[in-house]
Amino acid sequence: MNIRQRAIKIIEKLPEKKLPAALYILEQLSLGDKGADEMSEILHESLELLGALRVAETAFSDWDNEEDSVYDDV
Repeated sequence: MNIRQRAIKIIEKLPEKKLPAALYILEQLSLGDKGADEMSEILHESLELLGALRVAETAFSDWDNEEDSVYDDV
């Protein structure tokens, strides 16, 4: 599986709240004047970050309820 396929799989699993961050990262990658090797490295680092965000999302799932929804936009 190449880096692009890995990115797509991770992004597909992200909750809706995290999609803007993922899209921003991909946008920044496409705008840069980096060489292919540098882009690959940046994408790999971004994939690791997205993976960490995915793992962290489950850690805070207890707070994803109606009672605590008042803090969602803080």
